[in-house]
Amino acid sequence: MRNLISTQWHAFLDYVLAFTLLIGPWIFGYSEDHYGKLISVLAGGLIIVLSILTRYEGGLIRFIPMPLHLNMDVVLGIFLIVSPFVLDLVYEAIMCLVILGILILGSGLYSIPEVKKHEPPVDISYDTERD
Repeated sequence: MRNLISTQWHAFLDYVLAFTLLIGPWIFGYSEDHYGKLISVLAGGLIIVLSILTRYEGGLIRFIPMPLHLNMDVVLGIFLIVSPFVLDLVYEAIMCLVILGILILGSGLYSIPEVKKHEPPVDISYDTERD
């Protein structure tokens, strides 16, 4: 059940969700809520840093293993779902953070935990028919 989302799609989702969290307070109208804006911007920045450092197609430095990345997504998703109710945020912040938290939690739970190695279809060094 965990192998529904490929690492390529997970990388794409990470950057889309991070961008949405970063601009969410101004787009969805909760920029006046200090804690809502702080949680949203910090979570978006954390996802970007985590994505840049992960060993998958979206990573640039590729230091963090994919299973650790997925576990951190699960923890962040749960935090985003619970935090609006603990901190008594405005309705817009609650809706945005809970919905994005559910998406992040789902992407952490249903993604493939290992990156598939892409191999060429033909091994060129042993291809005797090529001139």
